[in-house]
Amino acid sequence: MRLLYLLGVVLVALMAAVPSQASLGYRPRPNYRPRPIYRPGK
Repeated sequence: MRLLYLLGVVLVALMAAVPSQASLGYRPRPNYRPRPIYRPGK
């Protein structure tokens, strides 16, 4: 059971530490480069 708790703590730590780098990695692309394939209207 302790393994699950440790995994949860590690996941929380990663979620708190990664966004600063991940946001710079894959977030800006869909913002300033909208792809025509992702259009629910058409």
